Amino acid sequence: MELLVNITVTELKYILAVEKEMHFGRAAATCFVSQPTLSIAIRKLEENLGVTIFERSKTTLLITEIGRQILDKAKIVVEQISEIKAIAKESKATFSTPLKVGAIHTIGPYLFPGLINELNNNDSPINIIIEEGYTENLHKKLNSGELDAIIVASPFDYSGITTELLYTEALEIIIPNNHKWSGKTKIKPEDLYAETLLLLGKGNCFRDEVLQICPKCIDNNKDNTSKMIVTTSLETIKYMVARGLGISIMPSTALKNDDNKLYITKKFANLTPTRKVLIAYRSSYFRTSIIQKLINTIQNLSNS
Repeated sequence: MELLVNITVTELKYILAVEKEMHFGRAAATCFVSQPTLSIAIRKLEENLGVTIFERSKTTLLITEIGRQILDKAKIVVEQISEIKAIAKESKATFSTPLKVGAIHTIGPYLFPGLINELNNNDSPINIIIEEGYTENLHKKLNSGELDAIIVASPFDYSGITTELLYTEALEIIIPNNHKWSGKTKIKPEDLYAETLLLLGKGNCFRDEVLQICPKCIDNNKDNTSKMIVTTSLETIKYMVARGLGISIMPSTALKNDDNKLYITKKFANLTPTRKVLIAYRSSYFRTSIIQKLINTIQNLSNS
């Protein structure tokens, strides 16, 4: 005989809230219900399913193995129900719902101002909410539905995620105005080894791109004759270069609108290193028309 279990969306939202907060009281607060209401609903769900999702004690809260499997499925169900609602809403007004877009720190500050200005000037129907973060955090928010699309650097290859190329940009060297290379036309990568290199901290994907160009600049390399200064943003790096504290490598979009009196830019000799900027969104995401319109707008900006 088949077991019939009535599972409500509210119950699924309650268990997901507990998973996120790992505390029944805080979970109840985020769901705007009392703790007894949330606890009773979760207990009822566990009894209906005949399993224990959360092991409770006075001091600890643990997720059981079967609970973990149920929570993973609950996330999918809740997301799909949200998308069903959004589809219905979208059919009434395709572009009325804001598009939540994230970008990594080395792209967002140089893309978002021009993008928003373009959307405003052209009276575009696209309404976006923007956010910046590291690639890993943006990916998590994309998967959870907190973001609709993210703009990242290649490589970015994950199951269930669709990516499209927005643009490719050159990487350039920036040096102080009085640097010994000021008369040079192009710089070889190996010339960087003896210089003080300014770069971003660990965990930033652009740092890895820079160190691929200059592998001997890696901290633990015994043959390394360069020094490295680590900082938090490309803007800080640019001003440190301007003060003569070292040199750096930058994506060309980060230099596009700068006062060229601050520093000198140099091209690489031979093959110019580049990075690919991608837009990524869930393969199941249904608002493809607004995503495509955003892609077209960004590509037009990058070509202007």
